Amino acid sequence: KHEITFSEPTGHDPIQGIEVLGGEWEGIAASTIEMRVDSGEWGVIYNLEENYYQSGEWSYSWDSTVVDDGTHRLTVRLVNKSGMISDEIRRTFRIDNEPPAPEFAIDGGVQVLFNGLPTEGAFVQSTIEVHFDVVNNGDKDVNEVIVRLAPEGGKILEQVISEMRQGEVHSVIFWNWMPETIGMTNVTLSIDPNDAHGDANRANNDYTFAFDVYERPDEVDVRVRPESISTNPRIPSSGEPFEVIAKIENVGQVASANVTIYLEEFLEGAGWQEVADSQYEIKVIAGSTVSTEYEVYKSAVPAGTGIVREFRITALQDESVIENDKTNNFATFTVIFDDLELVGSGTQLSTLSTETPLGYTGVGDSGHLLTTRDGELHLRTISRSFTMPGDTTIESDYAGHAAIISSSEETSFIVWTRRVQSAEGYTLHDVAFVTVDKRGKTSQVQSLTTPLKISEGSYWGLSMAYDGERLIIAGFHRDIATGGSYQDITNLILLSTTNPSAAEDWVLTPAVIPNVDISSHVGSAPAVAIGKDRVHFLYEAMREDTTGISRVGMFYASGEVGQSLSIQTGVGDNATLPNLHVSVIDGDDVVMAVWREGVGPNAELVYVVTDGSWSVDEAERHSAPGLASIDFVADGEGVQVLFDKVGFQGPEVHYGIIMPEEAGFSASLEEGYFFASADVDGETHFLYWSKAGGFYVQNLVDPTSGGGDSDDTMSFLDRVLDPLPGDRDMKIKIASGILGLIIVLLVVVSVIIRRGRQKEIEFIEKGGVLVETEDSDVELVEEEVKVAIDLDAEEVEVSVPELVDEGPTLAETLKEAAQEDTAGERLRRRMERLEKAEQEELLAEFPPPHLFDQLEFPELQLPPLGDLPPTISLGDLPPIPLPPDALPEPLVSVIERHVECKGCGAHFTVKNDNLKRMSCPMCDEEMEL
Repeated sequence: KHEITFSEPTGHDPIQGIEVLGGEWEGIAASTIEMRVDSGEWGVIYNLEENYYQSGEWSYSWDSTVVDDGTHRLTVRLVNKSGMISDEIRRTFRIDNEPPAPEFAIDGGVQVLFNGLPTEGAFVQSTIEVHFDVVNNGDKDVNEVIVRLAPEGGKILEQVISEMRQGEVHSVIFWNWMPETIGMTNVTLSIDPNDAHGDANRANNDYTFAFDVYERPDEVDVRVRPESISTNPRIPSSGEPFEVIAKIENVGQVASANVTIYLEEFLEGAGWQEVADSQYEIKVIAGSTVSTEYEVYKSAVPAGTGIVREFRITALQDESVIENDKTNNFATFTVIFDDLELVGSGTQLSTLSTETPLGYTGVGDSGHLLTTRDGELHLRTISRSFTMPGDTTIESDYAGHAAIISSSEETSFIVWTRRVQSAEGYTLHDVAFVTVDKRGKTSQVQSLTTPLKISEGSYWGLSMAYDGERLIIAGFHRDIATGGSYQDITNLILLSTTNPSAAEDWVLTPAVIPNVDISSHVGSAPAVAIGKDRVHFLYEAMREDTTGISRVGMFYASGEVGQSLSIQTGVGDNATLPNLHVSVIDGDDVVMAVWREGVGPNAELVYVVTDGSWSVDEAERHSAPGLASIDFVADGEGVQVLFDKVGFQGPEVHYGIIMPEEAGFSASLEEGYFFASADVDGETHFLYWSKAGGFYVQNLVDPTSGGGDSDDTMSFLDRVLDPLPGDRDMKIKIASGILGLIIVLLVVVSVIIRRGRQKEIEFIEKGGVLVETEDSDVELVEEEVKVAIDLDAEEVEVSVPELVDEGPTLAETLKEAAQEDTAGERLRRRMERLEKAEQEELLAEFPPPHLFDQLEFPELQLPPLGDLPPTISLGDLPPIPLPPDALPEPLVSVIERHVECKGCGAHFTVKNDNLKRMSCPMCDEEMEL
């Protein structure tokens, strides 16, 4: 062996001052250990004895102050006497010798927008947006960082970033810069212009760009822009009248007079025909100074035929007013007729601020939103009511590329790139796949490709297609190693299966399109679609043909799975955002493709409808300034196209359709930046960002399909579930829980009522009374009152043998025991209740209180004062006479009951109406009365 290790320091903490480096060595006649910093010269740091074979440890004290703060690479090697050199061992360390300080910089470029579009110039006093990012590359957290926009000869604008931690990036937007100086103006952006935080390197704190400010024309300049035209409703129904609304602008400084506007429709075979009653005259459109002035034009359009109709609006200035530029006085546009309605306004989704959406698809009556946050891949469930009840972690080592697609069985397929650790400690890169049901439950994760070391290559740009039987995954493989030749080429790979749940059924075609000239920071994911017998691709690659200028081109290819592609052709220039759909009509593949060409105000949506051999000569184009995102939703034999572009007041989401026979694109649906769309239970859901930054979902519904939630079509179950939160499964669970709780409550109430009735019956049968005790709520106490017998005589005579005195009764014994000091509390309470019952029985024998109400007493009155007799002595008073009528004897209500003892046969009479149980006076047997 002839090798060296480099194990100290660990590298977890930055190096400061003198640092001890060390490791182990082993070799034959080893002579020296050498080291270099970054790409510098080698130097000897350790001398060894030149023995035949030896091993040991080495160390070296290195002064880190000889290099600047930052990240540096240290490399060591072992050299023997004959000049044999070991493998180099490299370690990277962060050096930090300077005091902590921030280091501000503008990260990336600066974007200047006018009306939502990138621009290099605008009219004076126009409202301009300036977008850029600020980063803190230092090692100190700071607060209150000032960012300044200083135009040459204009008003200075400032913003304050409240906090900037180490490594953080903050987006800064100056929304309302209004240039004041006409001509080419230099604008300077400064971070911490007063150096309040002691920036370690101020060289990159300032950024200057030039902006052309030009004066508005000193004349009338009437303009009609296509993006200023809309319809009401936004998607008119087939065969129904609608209204066209347009904004007629005057960008000149001079007011216009008597502008005539009229609407025309293009009819096959007849050309442009004016729409009846559409002509309208605007008396004055004011001249523009700070902002562009405009007036609104409206015209009713009668019902017609066709899915796509083409219109033109023309605005003509009165001949008495001079207008030099009339090229922008008209605008053409198309109107799409479809049985769809935009339902309500968008619903904001509760995504996290650190969460980035990646893809969206429909799964039954809910949606799956694929997102990434904190280096992880997540799946968020969006319910029918647009809540987000589920969050499933798909991958914790997400590597940056993913795709999602719906299956036909209320599941979704997800494919992504990930990083894994090998047994040897290498970081590997591969492609993984999983199936997820509508509740977010995942299948076993499958690895679809051979894991690659970072130095060997990577996978990127993944997309999928599924026709109900076959699932296809397409993507790019950057092959750096290239079989050991290190040519660093990129191939388009293809994975296919008819059984996605079985890992062994996947078939890999490693280079279905070899040597594609594209890189991950330039190109987009390829689009793939499945036809009858062929697979179709739309992908990006660099091209220099026809013009000799290198640019990103769009290419189409198709062929059978497992075979080389028979068709490859270039179809677009300066292109990106490929979208592809194939419908099989009468046994033939019909290809529908869309992509973007150009950028900013010159962006166009390019679309093609052709056969599988791409026999079309020229693609169709639709002006879409600011176009940033496109997506398809399959709709019968055609597709719905949703995309965004910059309209009259900023970014808007637009709708269009492409059918085998015709295609068109209509007015906007919502204001914002489009993200993705999907078919969710027969409805078209689309997601977008508002201009304020919120993430929203909105849906298009066909009111004639019966799939909506109207009161007439909703079932009883849907009516019950509708107000509950969550998706349908969650609503059913909540409703089931509420129903179960109600049933339990009813059972408990029923049991309580039944037990109460049973106790009442038992009480009546046993002659007991219910009393409250400390030990229990209710205790049934038997009355222990002895029988009172009256046989209409002073003495009771019965014809039974004479009773023998057997000593004290049980009641007497208990009374004596209760009076003792050792008696228990329960016994005393029972005796108290017994005495209370005896007293109540005695009181019951007294006459009722209302008996005395029957007596009449003389009315007592004082005699008149004049008739008072003379005062006499007590001795002379006559004796007190007795009252004329004596009080009657108390009436006693007596109820007699005849009782027979079943034990001894004795007959006797009982006069206690309240007595329910007693002992026979002859045989002491208990009996019920």
